[in-house]
Amino acid sequence: MIEGLAIGRIVHFVSEKGDTHAAIVTKVWNQETGCVNLSFFIEDDDQPVRRGTSRLFSESREPGTWRWPPRD
Repeated sequence: MIEGLAIGRIVHFVSEKGDTHAAIVTKVWNQETGCVNLSFFIEDDDQPVRRGTSRLFSESREPGTWRWPPRD
């Protein structure tokens, strides 16, 4: 189970290019696997807000996944 996972939480989404983007959880499909829908934000793009569906949690920087922001 992914602790703290809920609609509205801010996470980091890793794009297919390996870039990290801020994202908001818009739907939780599976609390156990961390499968969610996201709206993520890309700076300096014609389409600054994009959607990602059925994205899985990964602590690594695997493209197409999300992870919690680091705590400094």
